[in-house]
Amino acid sequence: MHRSCNGLLLCSTFHYCSYYLLNPTTKQHVALDPPPNCALPAYEAIVGFHLAFDPSKSPHYKVICVSWAAICRYQIDIYSSETRHWRVSGNRFTEQRCGDRFIEGVFWNGNIHWSGAWLRFNVDLECLERMPAAPVYRQYSCRGERYRYFGESNDHLHLIQELGKEFRVFEMERDYSGWFVKYHVDLSGVEFEHNKQR
Repeated sequence: MHRSCNGLLLCSTFHYCSYYLLNPTTKQHVALDPPPNCALPAYEAIVGFHLAFDPSKSPHYKVICVSWAAICRYQIDIYSSETRHWRVSGNRFTEQRCGDRFIEGVFWNGNIHWSGAWLRFNVDLECLERMPAAPVYRQYSCRGERYRYFGESNDHLHLIQELGKEFRVFEMERDYSGWFVKYHVDLSGVEFEHNKQR
C-alpha cells in the first residue's frame, strides 16, 4: 500500500505491520510504528491509512489511521510529525455500511475524503462530517454506473462516473454544498481504431 500527498509518499509493508514516510526529493525517510491504541493487532484492525500534508500552511504532516474498534465501529488515530506521537482523535464512531469504506482516502481542502462512506474528516478541527454523495442518474442506475476515479486535481475534488461509453466528471463545491457536472463525455458515436481493423 502507498499514498502520496504533495510530494510525500506513505508506504506500508504487507499486513500494515510497518510504515515509512518518504520524501523522494531529499531521499529522506522516517519509519512509523502502527498506532498503539488499536483494539486488535494492526494487521486485523487497520482499514485505512492516509497522509495529510499542505506545505503552503505548515512544514509538518499528519498521518490519519482508521481502525476497527468493534463490528461497524471505528476509531481514528493521528500521528503528527511535529510531536512524533500517535493519539486517539475523538470518540469511536459507527458506520453502518461496513466493509472497505476507508481504504481509499483523498486529502483536499484540509479534509480526508472517503467516497465509499461519503464521509470527510477535517484534519485541523478533528471532526467527522457527512459529505454529499455523487448524483445517481435513475434512468441508468440499474445498468451499472461505476466510479472510475475519485481524487484531487489542481486543487479540486473530482469524481468520474462511467456508464458504458458515457463519462461524467463531477467537481465538489469548496463549501461542500454539492457536486456539479464539470464535463460530460459521450463516446457512443466514436468508432475506435481496433474496431475498424476487424
